[in-house]
Amino acid sequence: MTRARTRTTTVVARRRIDAPIDDVFDAVTSAATYAQVAGVRSAKILKPGAAEDDLTGATRRIELTGLGFDEEITEYARPSRMAYRIAKSWPATIADQHGAMTFYETPTGVEVLWQSTFRIAIPVVGPLLTVLMGPLTKLGFGQVLRVAERIATRRPSTQLPLPPGPSRLQAPRWLDRFGKDTLGTLEALADEYGDLAMLRVGSQKIVVARGAEAAKHVLISAQDNYPKSHQFDLFVPVLGQGLVTSSGERWRTSRRIVQPIFAKRHLAVYADHMAGAAGRALDTWERDWPDGHVIPLDLEILHVGLDTVGRALATHDFSDDAETFETSLAGALNEISEISRRPIPFLGQDVNGVGIVRAAKLGTPRHWRRYLEHANTGVPVIEALVDERLINGHGDRDDLLRLLMDTPDPETGECLDRQQVVDEVVTFIAAGHETTAHGLTWMFYLLAQNPQANERLQAELDDVLGGRIPTAADAEALPWLEACFKEAMRIYPPVWHLPRLAAEDDEIGGYRIPKGTRVLFSVWTTHRDPGVYEDPTAFRPERWLGDEPASRPRHAYLPFGGGRRACVGQGFAMLNAMILGSMMAQRYAFESTSTEPVRFVPSITLRPIGGVPMVARRRVHATA
Repeated sequence: MTRARTRTTTVVARRRIDAPIDDVFDAVTSAATYAQVAGVRSAKILKPGAAEDDLTGATRRIELTGLGFDEEITEYARPSRMAYRIAKSWPATIADQHGAMTFYETPTGVEVLWQSTFRIAIPVVGPLLTVLMGPLTKLGFGQVLRVAERIATRRPSTQLPLPPGPSRLQAPRWLDRFGKDTLGTLEALADEYGDLAMLRVGSQKIVVARGAEAAKHVLISAQDNYPKSHQFDLFVPVLGQGLVTSSGERWRTSRRIVQPIFAKRHLAVYADHMAGAAGRALDTWERDWPDGHVIPLDLEILHVGLDTVGRALATHDFSDDAETFETSLAGALNEISEISRRPIPFLGQDVNGVGIVRAAKLGTPRHWRRYLEHANTGVPVIEALVDERLINGHGDRDDLLRLLMDTPDPETGECLDRQQVVDEVVTFIAAGHETTAHGLTWMFYLLAQNPQANERLQAELDDVLGGRIPTAADAEALPWLEACFKEAMRIYPPVWHLPRLAAEDDEIGGYRIPKGTRVLFSVWTTHRDPGVYEDPTAFRPERWLGDEPASRPRHAYLPFGGGRRACVGQGFAMLNAMILGSMMAQRYAFESTSTEPVRFVPSITLRPIGGVPMVARRRVHATA
């Protein structure tokens, strides 16, 4: 029987770097982080002359664990990666990996000492492993130190400074925090660093931006330099090449055709479809539910919203398809959210020849398969609608689908082909009903906690509508309802962030934004900026009445985005919210079932965790 024995190997590397101690310390930690060769346990700044493990004169020290044995080792530590793979292929146990980088100031610069010790339990027949581990690991960390020297000895730059933010050692912890509490992390970054905060992870730079000035620059003034990020490529299987995902000439062609379709002159027809669908859904509620019934308000509004949008867009009764389509869409969006937070897609999207889609397939195969399953469930519903029109024609149906199929490009005279029509309809239905439904859910949730605001809403509806079905013209005569909806979308914006990518070097607010920087514009923190909104978390619909809106910066409120890529259907979405919201509030008053604050999952849109259960009380004097 073969016995195993333990061998201890110590590897030492030294390098002298002619640069200030602070620059060398930052450069080494930067290179080590980028190489992902070590789990950093702590970084210490020591007093000059202090003794540390019998080493004197050290002024900086980094404690390391897992040295050289991380599966994610890349580029600068390829020999260490080789050593790791050799170790995995042997029946060996690597234990007690520890090490340190110690920095000494000298008259000619800084001396960096790297020392790593690890034990290997191996079979007697495998001594080759210890022979290979030392030199290969030493060579790998020698590369780290050479890269650090290049970083530390760069000539002083006359460029603008980068935005403030956590150090490279702190950045991984912030990213981990971001994955666990996305919205809270956005708020913490804004509180600590202001309107711009940069996270640096290896060679990747991420800027989290907040505020009207940053919004104006990124989304409008310099929007050509900030195209949509690679993350949008993940949506193609479910949304196709519609306005949300496409770019270049295809996007411009679709935008030229689609924009006139959502002109105000068409909205009156859409309003009739919306009211008809909402009325049928509310009739079903009254028939099936007793007074005081607890309903999952978010899901019910999503289903009704899908039917109202579907009827306006395609004169199609979505009531039978609502659950299937919504389950498919929600599942697809949740899988995209999971994929986006995983490290391999996150890191792979900027690698030439890889990209985020390929990285998602390789790094999260289970999530990718589930995502495609959800996408393939919902899209056929829309394909059948379009194919039916191609076969039977429009007849007397006056809807958006008719306009979409028959409207030519004003520049080329050509209409959209079948696949383009399918992609745009899927995009309209998915984006249109999600934004409106979530906005209405949060409005009724907030009204339930603010009874005076709710009473004022019911009084307005009784006074203006008197129990009748609202029209497009009525939407402009309900200012308090509009203010309640806008305030709900301010506090809980359905689209909570707008990811962009810097195509070239740029400047924002006196800070340098290098080419390739990912810019995450935070709608969430912009809408909650205490410098713009007094008591920003309070529900105050009166913010949207009188002269107060004009006193605020124009781009401090962005529920539909901004610039050329702003939501083309925002007028449609607002009308749908006014029609559906007024009809629901005419018939029902909603009460909260819990005093616990709602929790969110910031997927592509802001969705509630566990739903929003509400008590539905009938208003006996309303007959709409």
